[in-house]
Amino acid sequence: MSKASHDPWLGAAVLSMDPGNLLEVCRRVIKSDLVEGQDWNPDFLRRLASMALAASKTKEEAAERMSFLLSPEVFKIVKPSPLGDKGLYVQEHKWSVWTRYGEHIILGMQDGLRPKGLHFGQTSHQGHFEYMAQNRLRMFHSGALPKNQLAHELQLLAALLPADKMMELLKPMLSPQRELLEQETALKVLASLMSEKVGDWIVEALPVLTPVVREQAVTALLSRTDRIAKLLDAIEAKKITPAQLSVAAKATLGRQKTPALAERIAKLIGDGSSANRKAVIETYLTAMQGSDAGTPARKESVVAGKSARITGDATRGAKVYEMACMVCHKFADKGNEVGPHLATIKAWTAEQLVTNILDPNREVSPNFSLYLVETNDGRTLSGLIASETAGNLTLKRADGGTDTVLRSEIKSLASPGISLMPEGLEAAITPQQMADLIAYLKAE
Repeated sequence: MSKASHDPWLGAAVLSMDPGNLLEVCRRVIKSDLVEGQDWNPDFLRRLASMALAASKTKEEAAERMSFLLSPEVFKIVKPSPLGDKGLYVQEHKWSVWTRYGEHIILGMQDGLRPKGLHFGQTSHQGHFEYMAQNRLRMFHSGALPKNQLAHELQLLAALLPADKMMELLKPMLSPQRELLEQETALKVLASLMSEKVGDWIVEALPVLTPVVREQAVTALLSRTDRIAKLLDAIEAKKITPAQLSVAAKATLGRQKTPALAERIAKLIGDGSSANRKAVIETYLTAMQGSDAGTPARKESVVAGKSARITGDATRGAKVYEMACMVCHKFADKGNEVGPHLATIKAWTAEQLVTNILDPNREVSPNFSLYLVETNDGRTLSGLIASETAGNLTLKRADGGTDTVLRSEIKSLASPGISLMPEGLEAAITPQQMADLIAYLKAE
């Protein structure tokens, strides 16, 4: 089996088994196959454990499956391990293997339990792994942990520790004094916790986060309706202003379907879009091109001969790109390639650029259509479908990050037929800034 874990085809065949057989395979791996001298693919072990539990239809069934995998019969007792009464009762020679591979099994179990609203660190089995939790905590606090292992260690601790204790561990890492990687990693792990307090903690941290991390924090808040409510509470209490939310975040809020939330969003923020795209485009083109340019209708709407053409400045336009476009579009070796690369539109006319920027839903390529996914555990995800397999799909978010979800976790999947790019950019870009941006995009 360990060889199959490294073979993409054989591994996929194992993972596509009937849920009952998959559970038995996982049990066998835990019971007897994790032995010295065998080389396992950690990602395979994690997916195996995850899928063995994710196939459960109820919380109770998931708990039963976990008990089946971690029963004393599986960890055959020869004598207590040197870890003491609170340690895991396993054959002594297997503990070193568990320190190498068992953590991936635990992470997989946590992945499989999360959609059912359960947490490994709050199950009856958590006590068996107290030694592992305390050992990893000591390593974390020692400061000797390599940066490339930070995400893995925090995920493991998040599985082993109760949510409240984990949040206390993560909170200091959101300080702007910490390195960006630490802040982003801590935020990602915090967002994965099931506690209702997560929304409060992220809202509390928002004012001190830098723009890059703040956008990721807002994305985490927008992923669950209870967290959206906490965000709106903070705006209502004037702890956060709507101006601190990006145009993309406001547009996402404007698509909220829960009636009570939608009413509050409309009152506090607005829907993030303009009611008349054509009028907005005409206003911008008239201001930018003056009375001597554009369509006959636009010429007639301007005071005869009195409107001067706006001249764009490429240097200023680079700053507009960084402010409004870089989060989703790549250009000149900068930005995220979520939407189309902007080098592909250099031949477009100014009118085409203005129209597509201010009315992104006029023509939407299937590759750039927004998809909304509601999961069984209450999350709401949005983005472009970056890839999909028989068992899962990956969404690419507007901030450049990704969310991968098992198909078995999807409650609903729909595309509203609109672009991921939001309407309403006129709130962030003036006609002069639009001319500067176009000058930058069309510069040689």
